[in-house]
Amino acid sequence: MSQQPEPPTEGDEEFERKVQQRMADQQEDGADEDPTDVAQEDHKSEVPELEENEESPVDPGSV
Repeated sequence: MSQQPEPPTEGDEEFERKVQQRMADQQEDGADEDPTDVAQEDHKSEVPELEENEESPVDPGSV
């Protein structure tokens, strides 16, 4: 057990770096080819609009 002088932090750093590289690779590779990415962004933009739309019909419906 004393054969591992490196702390667990080093392993964590390596893992984080691998994850970051993978994410960047996925973004570069799928940002242009992934239609889901675009659809998700479009959906996010529609969320706030939906909230405002929901408030409008609530007012006249309550009256």
